[in-house]
Amino acid sequence: MKVFTSTVLGSPAAECAHFGVCKVELFPSEQWDHFQPRHDRHVKSVLSLEVQGNVMQFEFPTNGMLPETEEMFFSSGFFRIDSPGFIPENIMECWGLPAHRILPGLYPLKKTNQAWLLLAAIEREQPTEANGKDPNFKKAKPGVAA
Repeated sequence: MKVFTSTVLGSPAAECAHFGVCKVELFPSEQWDHFQPRHDRHVKSVLSLEVQGNVMQFEFPTNGMLPETEEMFFSSGFFRIDSPGFIPENIMECWGLPAHRILPGLYPLKKTNQAWLLLAAIEREQPTEANGKDPNFKKAKPGVAA
């Protein structure tokens, strides 16, 4: 199952500056083809779950990606994640799972004709009072493709 999302690149610990996955939000699948990011940290992404729920594949389509974005985040062949990113419950529930976080690290990238592929390690986010009040935990109608 693939889930259509919008991703803001950067470190959540640095208010989306630096490197990593700062924010991931569902995107309506019927509007996917028309979505064109207008900021160098904002990209389209398609998520799929791999390896028994321990690895998330991020597919970042190059169509519509700003050249500055590709140069800054993808040109080295590695994707750097400085601090844990957050995949909210309304996305993870597409696979019947609770919210997860993306683990920091330096991940190799694979380039295809149409996208950059990232396989990032994830683990279950432990609910706390702080993230329980996070607006990302709200339920939303997912943009899902089979």
